[in-house]
Amino acid sequence: MFCPECKAEYVDGIVECADCHVPLVASLPEKAENETQTGEPVEWVPLLTTTYEADIAFLKSVLDSEGIAFWVDGEHRGIIRRGNMGSVFYVDAARLQDAQNLVRDLDLNIFSWSTQS
Repeated sequence: MFCPECKAEYVDGIVECADCHVPLVASLPEKAENETQTGEPVEWVPLLTTTYEADIAFLKSVLDSEGIAFWVDGEHRGIIRRGNMGSVFYVDAARLQDAQNLVRDLDLNIFSWSTQS
């Protein structure tokens, strides 16, 4: 289940976005996954992986404020369990360097994230 506004992913059984307070949808439109808001195609590249919920919320806020298009795979996987590799942030390849520079300057939980190469 996904929020049609913030694009957050939820586990089955949740019917409303906790942040936007709108009903969830079964899938996002194709455009949301491969185009920016301007309709231009996007090449998504991994930025980082985190297992820390607070870092996820913080990173979403920072990337939004900088206008960097992103999506998070596995945002609501819950606490770390065997086999859970965390949540992966993907950004527009055209803004990867900007996003990497932002991440370097953030005070993230150093034990829970790694930048992608």
